[in-house]
Amino acid sequence: MKQIPKVIIKDYLIFSIGLFLMIVTLEPFNTRDFIKTTPHAYLWFGLEAISFFVIFMLCEVVTTWRFHLPCDYSMPREYQIRRLLHIFIPCIVLNALFDGEFFSIVSNGWSGWRTIWFDEQGQFSLYCIMCDLMEALFVGSFLLAYMLFVTHLRMQKYVISELQEINSALETEQNYLKPQAEGASSKITISCYRNDTLIVDPQDILYIESMGNYLNVEYFDDSELRQKRLRSTLKDIEDILAPYPYIFRIHRAFMVNINYITQISGNAAGYKVELFSTDKILPVSKSNVSIFKEKIKKHSI
Repeated sequence: MKQIPKVIIKDYLIFSIGLFLMIVTLEPFNTRDFIKTTPHAYLWFGLEAISFFVIFMLCEVVTTWRFHLPCDYSMPREYQIRRLLHIFIPCIVLNALFDGEFFSIVSNGWSGWRTIWFDEQGQFSLYCIMCDLMEALFVGSFLLAYMLFVTHLRMQKYVISELQEINSALETEQNYLKPQAEGASSKITISCYRNDTLIVDPQDILYIESMGNYLNVEYFDDSELRQKRLRSTLKDIEDILAPYPYIFRIHRAFMVNINYITQISGNAAGYKVELFSTDKILPVSKSNVSIFKEKIKKHSI
């Protein structure tokens, strides 16, 4: 069962405390009149902040165990979607419940309550709806700014840590300079459209690039880097090379031989692969990052 990271709980606790301090110091949404007319007003402010924290945590529970959105930075886009959901849903829910009139409820009892759909005269009003949603977005914008800043810093730290781990694994398994034993070559024939073929040892393939209806295969022949254009699809070649797990897809347009990777760089936006004996840098698509890291770590064992 997935656990909600303590750092996320800490973030929401900080924001709830920040919300309390914002209400007390800036006095938005007509809270000044509420403070003057209501005993223990600050206690009610604290209860509202606690309500935010509870709804934040409920959102975490739902998205973690029901929708399976990630709790960490391994999937940046999904993680950011998770954060956005958790920023605005609590703000909108509280405004839908209290319509920005939480303080009126406290002062006048439940007779002071009115729904988000009606004005003070009990008439349906789109204007009231828009005003209350703007209040929700106003409150949410503070959390959004905080989350974007903190998430960016943490994601960069996470990526740097991952890159260090992956490159360390690469250093332990790099073998592109090791000579093959005599007789170890096991060439295969890659047959394509219109008898277009390539006879090559899979270990000598550097990378394969999809170029529309053609493939560009970069490979070594007697230690010399060559290329061959084949009329085929990357999916067909992927099936042919399936018995050779050290060659795998890292992008919709690229397959790479893990044995020739010299360096992996990148940031929160994605990873890039540098290869032996070429200046070409290959991208790693976000959907392939998890598989890519797993392949690197397994291959180094």
